[in-house]
Amino acid sequence: MRRPAVDDPLWLGQYRVLAELARDEATRVLLGSGPDDRLVALTLAPRQSAETAALSAVLEADPDASTPWWAQEFVPGPSLRDVPDALPEPAVLRLAAGIAADLTQFHSAGLAHGKLTPSHIRLTSSGARLIARATGDDLADDVFALGTLLAAKSALPEALRPCLAENPADRPTAAELLEALRPSADPWPPAVEKLVAERTAELAQFLDGRQAPLDDPVSTKSRTPRRPRDVPPRVGGS
Repeated sequence: MRRPAVDDPLWLGQYRVLAELARDEATRVLLGSGPDDRLVALTLAPRQSAETAALSAVLEADPDASTPWWAQEFVPGPSLRDVPDALPEPAVLRLAAGIAADLTQFHSAGLAHGKLTPSHIRLTSSGARLIARATGDDLADDVFALGTLLAAKSALPEALRPCLAENPADRPTAAELLEALRPSADPWPPAVEKLVAERTAELAQFLDGRQAPLDDPVSTKSRTPRRPRDVPPRVGGS
């Protein structure tokens, strides 16, 4: 995460740009703040990908901009790839419950995530969250990917073994898995809690004194940031 460069946009639509989160050869992801203090991830890419057209988690988009962009809920916290390889069973079950909860929402809308990797999972003090995608075709593949991902972090708990059933029909749905797991109240291991605290502290440096809780990116406060006079009119839809 770094401060925006001098040639970075100050605003994209209604979102004030706060920082750069990531970049690769074709895509940049910026951290933005909406008029209600909601934190969003602003993805800029040469073209708006097919996944965003079907993705219910897109809050706003401008596919006709010189560099198309779209906004999604920003999920704070380190990614699972930043976590030590070995995790105790309670932590694995907590991970599974958080991922299953987000998959249940996707699947209820008829969408398959399509790419469950450690980089798509964020850990916060309140649990695990899944970065939104919608590129898959088979809901059962998401459940298999969940089992495969967690098996790489620890010996797979008994409750998660059906996720790896060879026959897709024998795998639980995300909703069934969530019902079996129930949300866990067990704390993260100290190493994970430390990562979460470090990420929270890093993020706080870019929020310019805002008071919105970092673990509540969908804050509904009505405070509207004041726009500088030299900021161009908003781009894209509302």
